[in-house]
Amino acid sequence: MLKAKGSQNGRDVFIIGLSHMNLDRLRQDMPIIIHKEEVGIPFDISIFSLPTEEDLEKAIRPNLTKDAIVTDHYRNRPKRH
Repeated sequence: MLKAKGSQNGRDVFIIGLSHMNLDRLRQDMPIIIHKEEVGIPFDISIFSLPTEEDLEKAIRPNLTKDAIVTDHYRNRPKRH
C-alpha cells in the first residue's frame, strides 16, 4: 500500500494506493488500518469492504460515538468547494 500526504492543485490531499494484495485482503473481509503516526494526520484510517453500504454501516455503528458522521455515495454527499 502506498500512502501520501501533500498538496495537489492547491488542495491538501491524502492518497492511498492499494496493491492487488491489499484488494485480496479486503475481499477476505480483512481491514486495512493506517495509523495516524505513519503519515502525520490527526486520526487513524480504517479501510474495509462488505457487500453493501448498509452492511458497512451495521459493521461500524456499534464502535462509533453517537455524534459520528456517516455518509455514503447515495446519501448525504458532502458538497464540493
